[in-house]
Amino acid sequence: MQFTVPNSWTQWAFTTTKSAPVTGQEWKAADLVLDVARQLNAKEIIATEGVGSKEPGTSRGFFYSSTPEGKKKFEKLKVEGLGEGIIVGLTSAILLKAPGEGFNTSALFAETHSALPDSKAAAKIIELLDQYIGLKIDYKPLLKQAEAFEDKLHSIMDQAVKAKEMKEQKDTNYFG
Repeated sequence: MQFTVPNSWTQWAFTTTKSAPVTGQEWKAADLVLDVARQLNAKEIIATEGVGSKEPGTSRGFFYSSTPEGKKKFEKLKVEGLGEGIIVGLTSAILLKAPGEGFNTSALFAETHSALPDSKAAAKIIELLDQYIGLKIDYKPLLKQAEAFEDKLHSIMDQAVKAKEMKEQKDTNYFG
């Protein structure tokens, strides 16, 4: 796979995981990310992840930074630090290995509310990246996509409930 990184972005290396789990391979994957970061002469590695939330109406973002400067910048942007939580997989391997290899690291986390793709969380990550490094990417279309997806999902769930009720009524009539 080939991709082009604008020259202004070469000071960062980005990582995100949400595909097949890399259980048992996270250390090797972290080594690959570090190799790419070295090739790009990256100054910072930024990981992005979703974190589960039980509050469906919210879409908050959190950060972790390995440096006081990064922490100060996120706090100035009014992004909450990740207080308590468990970070696993590739992100945890990068956060542990990268500082020892001379890379500053940050991680951005967005609240997610299901195991389904979460466009609101994706928009939150883009918004945080935009604030932090000035991506100049409009995340609002992702919010529109999220609303359309949620509407469709609610419609499907409503249809499933109605189908179940009809089946139960037929079963009751058969036995009653």
